[in-house]
Amino acid sequence: MRTRMFCLSPEGWLVAGLTVAGLIDSNDTFAQGSKADYQRALILPQRTENKVFRSGVRPKWLPGGSRFWYKVQTGPETSEWVIVDAEQGTRTITNAAPEAELALTPKAGAEAPRRSRRTGDDTELTFVNQTGGDVELFWLDEAGDRKSYGRVRPGSDRKQHTFAGHVWLVTDSVGSTLSVFEATAEPGRAVIGPAKTPVPDAPEKPKREPGESPDGRWVAFVKDSNIHLRPKAPGDSWQLSRDGAPGDAYTENIDWAPDSSAFVACKVRSGAERTVTMVEAAPRDQLQPKVHRHDYLKPGDPLPKPLLRVFTVTDRRQRNVDDALYPNPYTENGELEVRWAPDSREFFFGYNQRGHQCYRILAVAPAGGSSTSETSGAPVSLVPRVVVEETSPTFIDWTNKTWRHWLDSTGELLWMSERDGWAHLWLYDVKSGRAKNQVTKGLWVVREVMKVDEEERQIWFLAGGVRPEQDPYFLHLCRVNFDGSNLAVLTEGNGTHRVEFSPDRRWFIDTWSRVDQPPVTELRRSETGGKVLELERADDSALRAGGWTVPEPFVSKGRDGTTDIFGIILKPSNFDPAKSYPVIEEIYAGPQGAFVPKEFGRLNRLHALAELGFVLVQVDG
Repeated sequence: MRTRMFCLSPEGWLVAGLTVAGLIDSNDTFAQGSKADYQRALILPQRTENKVFRSGVRPKWLPGGSRFWYKVQTGPETSEWVIVDAEQGTRTITNAAPEAELALTPKAGAEAPRRSRRTGDDTELTFVNQTGGDVELFWLDEAGDRKSYGRVRPGSDRKQHTFAGHVWLVTDSVGSTLSVFEATAEPGRAVIGPAKTPVPDAPEKPKREPGESPDGRWVAFVKDSNIHLRPKAPGDSWQLSRDGAPGDAYTENIDWAPDSSAFVACKVRSGAERTVTMVEAAPRDQLQPKVHRHDYLKPGDPLPKPLLRVFTVTDRRQRNVDDALYPNPYTENGELEVRWAPDSREFFFGYNQRGHQCYRILAVAPAGGSSTSETSGAPVSLVPRVVVEETSPTFIDWTNKTWRHWLDSTGELLWMSERDGWAHLWLYDVKSGRAKNQVTKGLWVVREVMKVDEEERQIWFLAGGVRPEQDPYFLHLCRVNFDGSNLAVLTEGNGTHRVEFSPDRRWFIDTWSRVDQPPVTELRRSETGGKVLELERADDSALRAGGWTVPEPFVSKGRDGTTDIFGIILKPSNFDPAKSYPVIEEIYAGPQGAFVPKEFGRLNRLHALAELGFVLVQVDG
């Protein structure tokens, strides 16, 4: 029999799942798409739901920091409560939740921070700003760190590509939290409206109006495409810039120095406008097709061109930041993220060159030049200096591997780089722009930084490939000192790991699994990684008894005959080894990332296709 392969991206699998059987000629001997096949595929979610037990621990830590309790499901309609004493290494089953013992909770009035879960399906969020001012969008990465995705003006909306499980935080113009949204597999609308009560800061800070200086004395604003300055108290205003014009105007994004002596503004030359049209042939809410239009630039189209300007309060002068070191930035909204040093002597910004072959962190000293030319009176350029520079003949993975952490108290910068062929961390001296040392090194990669302990000068992170005897895509918790010494791998199990620390970080809950191994949850000591006790070992026997087939991990050699390629195979529940099956290979991979599932899950959408009579294969590499 013949074998046919269909390569699908995640965006195409839904359509393909319904039509791929029809691509096979009627003369083929394969029997995909029978009524029984479709019935099994359609009821798969119901057949697999509520079939895995003892699969998760959500600890409620008690005062004192060494005891916690949790509730675990033990059967379809049964549960038990467990009290754990980490110091004693004991686990006690009780018949009810502890009544007199209160779990530690976030401070009243402050929303508990949420991290993004690891990437799920592609999806889209439409942010709708129904407030009276600008709002700023932040993606919260898996470490809980904010990554700005620009601003949305009042009355406007923004379609944002994201992934299921990713968490987005929305703030107003002075940084107060308005809303937190978690993306689901289905596209959704995130409405930020006046009816929502902003979450107050803890402790609550005085609210500043847009463009207001930290000392509360000045307000910078845009009028007729140019920058103006006025005192906070009633009084005259001054026009500080005269080079703004429609299509080449200043934005409302004002970044003040901490001492209120100066601020940075961005003048943006508009890019090209190009719209793509898509037809939704079968919308869920109506019979007739819908037409959707999206802004979508093509390669070579002019992008918005940002130019930074510095304005000083005392002399009310403009100083231009020379753009020789950031001539062609990749930016969709025309804004550059600015960060001031605490002493206001310098500010920093990132430059991601279009094409992603050069990435720089640049520093600018506002007092580094005179304000006007002696001959023409025109603004004089401030010349940036390079703090960090990355170059690549291929591309720099700027979305995932340009992590940085500023160490203001010591004038240092922690930086992620793939310059040695592996994603590792480096320690830089900010003033000199020189690398002090490579923090992590080896034939493995840093996948996520979880915590930087500035006092102990240690970094806690998740790494892939750090245990060479295991799948290199499995994540393990590690710790290392800033100087690169005392690297410790703190997890052991042969699987990929999720960790959750106790409030005082003396302990952590380690849950590890594989696609063919249900979760195992352990309590471990943070200092040594030593195992205190096993908390739970998930039971998937009911899932398997219901006809669910276990994904099969495999390793094969690449075309060079040397490189190991890792993947998984899924077969239909009625798989017959005596028969031949067409193969669907779902690919959404690249050298910069990994997409094959590594942790245990039902994987319903993949199994549903397999139930139609296919073998599914996913590979990374």
